[in-house]
Amino acid sequence: MTTDLTKILTADLTAQDATVDATRIASALAQAWGIASDYCGQDLSALDPTPQTIARTVMDIAAAIYHQAGRDRSITEDQTEGVGATSFGLAAWADQLTNLDPWRGFHVA
Repeated sequence: MTTDLTKILTADLTAQDATVDATRIASALAQAWGIASDYCGQDLSALDPTPQTIARTVMDIAAAIYHQAGRDRSITEDQTEGVGATSFGLAAWADQLTNLDPWRGFHVA
């Protein structure tokens, strides 16, 4: 069974006052499931029921991809000041992958 998080992601994005595009949501979720599954080395979308940790991480990655896909590159800017660097307007989904670490060592699907 493929876990469908479309309704939940749509509700989350609507709560953030984002303009909801069903095609972009489907694409973002497909990419997020693929990224999470690749990271763990197994098809996480086949789990039934899906553990909450995995579902939340996939949702966070999908939301980051969704927002990034709708961003106008002309309004993003990178700044480097002193030792640190900041990036305004860019979504980094890779930071969410460590939430999946407990699932990397187990073949659950």
